Amino acid sequence: MNSKLILILLALIAVFASACKEEPQATPPSVPRFVPKSADTARAIRGIQPSLIRESPRSGLRLEWFQNPERNLGGYEVWRTEQAINGVPVNFSLRQKLPLGSQAAQNLPDTVFIDENVRNGTMFYYKMIAYSRLDAASDFSEAFQQYELRVPGTADAPRGDIQLPSDSVLTFRWLDNNQSQGFYCMKVYVDDLDFREENCVAVATGQTFFASDSVRINFSRIQTTFPGTIGTKVFRPLERGRRYFWFVMFHPLGFEANVGAPSNRQTFFINP
Repeated sequence: MNSKLILILLALIAVFASACKEEPQATPPSVPRFVPKSADTARAIRGIQPSLIRESPRSGLRLEWFQNPERNLGGYEVWRTEQAINGVPVNFSLRQKLPLGSQAAQNLPDTVFIDENVRNGTMFYYKMIAYSRLDAASDFSEAFQQYELRVPGTADAPRGDIQLPSDSVLTFRWLDNNQSQGFYCMKVYVDDLDFREENCVAVATGQTFFASDSVRINFSRIQTTFPGTIGTKVFRPLERGRRYFWFVMFHPLGFEANVGAPSNRQTFFINP
C-alpha cells in the first residue's frame, strides 16, 4: 500500500472519529429573575398581579420577569404548584412553555405570562426556567412568586363622559361582591394603560365593612402623603378633554398579604 493511500485512510479515520464524538453540551442561559411585586398601595404596578387590572376582561394572574441577556435564548418555562409545607412551595410542575415570540398574537411580550387557569381562594406559587435554542435549561429562579385571588368586585361610577364639577370633587362608587371585610385600594390613572408612577393620578385606601362603598376625592387639592396606610393621595389634577381609568383592589387579609380581589377597570372622560 503506497504512502498516499495510507494518508488518505488515516485522514478518513480521523474525520469519522471526530464525527462520532459526543457533541459538547450547549451552555444554558442564566437563571431568570422575576420582577419584584410592587407594594399594594404603590403608584406603579409591577410584578405578579391580578390580570384583570391590565388585561380586562382576562381574569387570572399576571407574571412578569426581566429579559434574559443571552443571544441564543430560546424562551422560558413557567412552573406552578398549589402545595406548600410550612410556607415553602413543593412539587412544582410545568405550567407553560413560552418560546420567544409565541405570545405576539396576544400582544404580550416575552417577559409576561397570564395564567387564566386559576381558582379563587387558592394560593398559587410560581418558578421559572430559561432555555436556549438548543434546549439547554437554566436552574430554577431563586425566588418564587405567589398570589391568591378572591372573587372580583365591580367598579361602578364615574364612567363614560362626565362634566368636571366646579369644585373638582368626584365620588367613586363600587361593589365588593360581599367581601365586606378588610381593606381597599382604589387607583386612578391617565388612560394610556401604562402603569408607570408618573401616570397615576390618585390613590385612596381605607377599610371596608359594606358590600358597596365609595370615596370622595378632591382633585384640586394636591396631597402626596398621608400618615400610615389609610387616606387619599392626589398627585395631579384632572384635565378636561382627557380620558382616565380607575379600579379597586380588595385586600381581605390586609395589604402585602398577596391575597386580593380586583374590580373591573372603569373608564371616564372629562368633557372639554
